[in-house]
Amino acid sequence: MNKLVLSIFPGIDLLGRAFEHSGNTIVRGPDLLWGGDIEKFSCPPGIFDGIIGGPPCQAHSVMRRMSKTSVGNLIPEFLRVVDEASPRWAVMENVRGVLRDKLMPVDWACVRLCDWDCGGLTMRVRYFWVWPAKLILEPPKRPGTPEYSVLASSWKNHEWGAAKQKQGHKFRGHSKLTIEQAATLQGYPELVPALKPMGPRYAISLLGNGVPKAMGQYIARATREVNC
Repeated sequence: MNKLVLSIFPGIDLLGRAFEHSGNTIVRGPDLLWGGDIEKFSCPPGIFDGIIGGPPCQAHSVMRRMSKTSVGNLIPEFLRVVDEASPRWAVMENVRGVLRDKLMPVDWACVRLCDWDCGGLTMRVRYFWVWPAKLILEPPKRPGTPEYSVLASSWKNHEWGAAKQKQGHKFRGHSKLTIEQAATLQGYPELVPALKPMGPRYAISLLGNGVPKAMGQYIARATREVNC
């Protein structure tokens, strides 16, 4: 059954696109990338089946020590919209550091997903906070080893786009991947024409910040059976 889903903090909205590919209708809320302001956004109750989104992670990311951004903690805005909209379910993507955030309600659960285990092409791991708590379960480990992941940056090498080796896996950043390669690894080669004018550094940063298609579709499948 087609469901109406609100995507907030969408950016280029890879997660929302995965929901669309899974047969849902997505309404995209405001985003700084497009000049929007979440603090001026409100949502009437009872319209949306679900809410998805990834508030900026700088407030909880270890990268905040290297970033000069002034973006604060916008997770309370995500929770405010969920409270206003009264959906049947909600999914928030963010970094592992949110586990230390006491603002997260106790009835939300954190789920760790690996793109490869969800059927994707990379070994990228992401964390999701979900309500109801058992909305999404971690998939079983998939045999095999993916070779690459798409990163927004390679900050551990103190430079953008540097290659990083970890446990035999190759992580490729801006200088090591083309836009075409990054978009294909994330599951969205059709986005290449729109991303190319942005240049590889910015385009791959946007792709690396997004949720891979297979992972997004895994989440979308988990929401189908929510009836209350």
